[in-house]
Amino acid sequence: MTHVQVRDIHLSYPLMRNPGSLRKSVVRLASFGRLQNDAGADYVSIHALKGISFSFKDGDRVGLIRPNGAGKSTLLKVLAGIYKPNSGSLDIDGSIETLLDLGFGIDLEETAIENIHFVLRILGTPKREIAAIEQEITDFTELGEFMDLPVRTYSKGMLTRLSFALATTSKPDILLMDEVVGAGDAKFYQKAKRRLQSLAEQTKILFLASHSNELIQEWCNKAIWIEDGIAKKQGSMQEVLDAYMENQAAG
Repeated sequence: MTHVQVRDIHLSYPLMRNPGSLRKSVVRLASFGRLQNDAGADYVSIHALKGISFSFKDGDRVGLIRPNGAGKSTLLKVLAGIYKPNSGSLDIDGSIETLLDLGFGIDLEETAIENIHFVLRILGTPKREIAAIEQEITDFTELGEFMDLPVRTYSKGMLTRLSFALATTSKPDILLMDEVVGAGDAKFYQKAKRRLQSLAEQTKILFLASHSNELIQEWCNKAIWIEDGIAKKQGSMQEVLDAYMENQAAG
């Protein structure tokens, strides 16, 4: 059964006070994992996650409720395997797809068709299915003849459409999503939202980080309130959201 279990996760990383210095950046990289916030140092150590634990299974739709800088993006990247925690453990059973950084991996010198084929090969898509997926992406993005042009010729909106379509091609067991992606004009945004809704419904476990309480209520049945790297409360969506809103009202 698909599940995600996190036990006492801690994650710290160094942040340069003066990131413009190449020499200092090299020193930081060479010293990663050994840096401390010494007096007069050119870095600070950010303790982004502080002892977070939770367990979720099939059917759980988890909203990450938080103010800015609370650690939600870091947590999603830990679940995705992008960041390795300093301590604690993860037990994840199921395939994972992330909607965190649209456009990552796209070659701007290649055409949209060439990028689609490359991504599908990386995903291990059977050759007999590629033509149908290519047509589906072409229809969805509404890019028409631009599909055969280098991606570097695209406007920002066109690139967003292609990136979004590629990122939502697979059907994972576990979906990690940072906000709902805005892609193009209002009409296309509604198409994108419906596509995400369909993907989320097919996913066994969803993690959604959002500033929108309405979106959390619409999509999620569970929630974690994260603040200052700490899971302050977790449980049913409404219970956690009520506690968060009460805290916000109290100032």
